[in-house]
Amino acid sequence: MLDWLFPIIFIAAVGGTTEAKVASFGGWLAGCNNENICTAIRAVDAKNGMHREGGDPFLQIRHHPQRDAIPEIRLIDPENLTTTDVPRPPLVTMVFRFNENPGVGNILIYYASIDGEGGYRFDDEEARSVLYGLRRASRVIVSIADKRGLSLNAEQFDEALAYFDRQQGLDDTPGALVLRPDNIMYDYAHPVPPEADTVQLSKFNGEQLHNWMVEYPGRALDEIIEVDPKPDRGLVNVTRAKTLEGDCGVFERWGHVGTGNDFVLVERREMPVCNGSGPAHWIQTYRADTISPEE
Repeated sequence: MLDWLFPIIFIAAVGGTTEAKVASFGGWLAGCNNENICTAIRAVDAKNGMHREGGDPFLQIRHHPQRDAIPEIRLIDPENLTTTDVPRPPLVTMVFRFNENPGVGNILIYYASIDGEGGYRFDDEEARSVLYGLRRASRVIVSIADKRGLSLNAEQFDEALAYFDRQQGLDDTPGALVLRPDNIMYDYAHPVPPEADTVQLSKFNGEQLHNWMVEYPGRALDEIIEVDPKPDRGLVNVTRAKTLEGDCGVFERWGHVGTGNDFVLVERREMPVCNGSGPAHWIQTYRADTISPEE
């Protein structure tokens, strides 16, 4: 006679445990499942305030509770759930601007690839650098295929990551995303784009017209050879080689700042021993972390 009570008791017990599991931090929504895997999402701002019928693109951050877990970072476009078998994968980028200076030293750019789950995932090796950009950049610009120049407001992202730490029991441990043992929001070990002195590059008015001169403050003119300008990217690659073979010397990459002849140093590679290797294999002695590693 009492058998029919068991389903009712079970339903009541389950119903009694339901409560809101998703927290809101500004525009971020964050929650964790029963395995303590936490997810946060933030919609990419629609242009002109108009939302698309199929849904606006959004950023997704997932983190497992292990102290050495790498955050999974994806951009997802509900209108374009791309599969891995497309002949030409779309270009998906996230650009961070740290201030409004037009110089390359104030910009970080990262690329995402199709992940097979309907989204575009950023490389694991760059995940913490992307989190750094989301936490510290003044502007975040997202582009997904033909949807370009979309704005992402990352305000209160720190609070969402702190929620992850507390829910996963990682706060006050070395494995925390932001709440480190000193209980202070911790910046990732990621190089802030360094301040770079602006110098003048000008053509050398001599017999060797392919040579340029660089004018360093407080120093004599330095000769530069093998100039490889890339105007579409605002870069100039230059090599000061010790031999005609070009297998030793100094390779530098300069970024164009604004207009005129102003440039900042982006990268330097050096090889003091002439061993037949080209600049790609020389030892990197300086890098302003301002361009994608693929560049």
